[in-house]
Amino acid sequence: MKLRIISILTILILFEFMTSCSKVSDPYSPDQSAKLNISLNFPGRYTAGHSALGSSLNSYLAKNINAVITKITIDVFDGTSSESIASADAVINIENRTFSAELDVPVGEERIVEVRIFESFAEASGVNLLDTNTWIGRESGVSIEPNITTNLEIDLYPLPVKGRRVVVQVSNGSGTQGSRGNPVEISISNLDNLRGVQFDLIYNRIILQPESVSVGQNLTNFRVDAEVLSTVIGGNGVYRIIVFSDNNASAEIPVVDKADNFEPLLIVNFQVLNTGGGSSQLLIDDINSVVTDSNYNLYQLFSIGGVFNVIN
Repeated sequence: MKLRIISILTILILFEFMTSCSKVSDPYSPDQSAKLNISLNFPGRYTAGHSALGSSLNSYLAKNINAVITKITIDVFDGTSSESIASADAVINIENRTFSAELDVPVGEERIVEVRIFESFAEASGVNLLDTNTWIGRESGVSIEPNITTNLEIDLYPLPVKGRRVVVQVSNGSGTQGSRGNPVEISISNLDNLRGVQFDLIYNRIILQPESVSVGQNLTNFRVDAEVLSTVIGGNGVYRIIVFSDNNASAEIPVVDKADNFEPLLIVNFQVLNTGGGSSQLLIDDINSVVTDSNYNLYQLFSIGGVFNVIN
């Protein structure tokens, strides 16, 4: 998964790595220390003009005035066990939105670094969601060497929040010039049963033309309507898609079994226009989306985009 347009919030996290002979089997000398600098790619929400909103973290908080980031956890794994070999909570400076952490961890190869962001939500109903995991980032195959500073960049991806938000992901796609029926899958991650989803898919109209859309094979009793809007966003085309239950009161989009799993929602088929190649970002306009359950409760939609590459 890759985010298409990202506003990067660089967060310097200092790790002091101390080797423990009893735990290290990697080909490095013991009793060494190392530093790891991490920058986190924290995605911003998109405006109608489809430009990233300023400082990503400040923009995200501005869009979620009832949400407060409570902590950031960092875990390091050696790849052989689900138990972390080192962990720490990042210190949050509320005034300037910066984070720092310091921990001891064995140096070695094939390390897995996992970052999780937790938030608390204050609801108007008085029901609060405390310390909810809302973002995750993982990087595998990290080599931590003694006496060398390792620079690591981790992409953060949104997670669904029960009763509050869903996450929609657009896959990558490809096709030759002039070809038709090139599929792009749109998947959803949700912790609540849903009845309807509407969003605008943004694409480069010089390169691509939407042909058709169908619901995922597991969504029985659901229909999908779609149309190319006359409106353009930043010169790009807009394909409005609506998924809804087909006169069946019991039909619902089921929940995923894990918060970072996705289930197929739609397949969009594109025609590649004869324009000499190139690529098109495939983005969802989160702001104009509508997501509802059977009780007509509304949910936020966060998205992860894809890229369509034209094969020459």
